[in-house]
Amino acid sequence: MNKSYDNLNFYNQQAELYCTKTINCDLTDIYQDFLAKIPHGGLILDFGCGSGRDAKKFHNLGYQVELTDGSAALCEYARKYTNLPVKQMLFEELDADEKYDGIWACCSVMHVEKENFPKILRKMSRALKPGGVMYLSFKVGDEFIVREGKYYNLMTKPAVLEILQNFPELKLYHHTETAPRSGRPGKETWGNFYLEKIK
Repeated sequence: MNKSYDNLNFYNQQAELYCTKTINCDLTDIYQDFLAKIPHGGLILDFGCGSGRDAKKFHNLGYQVELTDGSAALCEYARKYTNLPVKQMLFEELDADEKYDGIWACCSVMHVEKENFPKILRKMSRALKPGGVMYLSFKVGDEFIVREGKYYNLMTKPAVLEILQNFPELKLYHHTETAPRSGRPGKETWGNFYLEKIK
């Protein structure tokens, strides 16, 4: 693949603008679907936290939250916005065993290259407690696109189900498709995937 993208460089250079454009997205229905299976006060990993918008919401609702992001600039923004610790960490650096009640990966692991995504999903599954849940969002489609110097792994429900054939411990228990909510350019449909660790 001709690597004409650098996701971390984009977010490091455009962190303030990106956060300003996305900080006020209303994801209430998605929060409700995700939190429904997480015990109140449970531990959530915000895996690629961006501005910290979602982690702050979970924290205010009484959940424990760990925030991580690969971008130093986004980590700094999220620290100031949430007043919570934020760990700078790449996706592949996740190394935990059955630690989290929930893993929230909103608009984050979609930047993982298609061939590397199963490896990252394996790390996420290992980090999740039995009975825990994870939320993943992708632009809907096949293959991948590069836009604004960022790589996007497009996904469909059948594609995710095919990947899950190699993850018997994970079950897709809910799926929705929604329109963009950030007010940013682009009319792609978003796929929202909710997985539960059943073993």
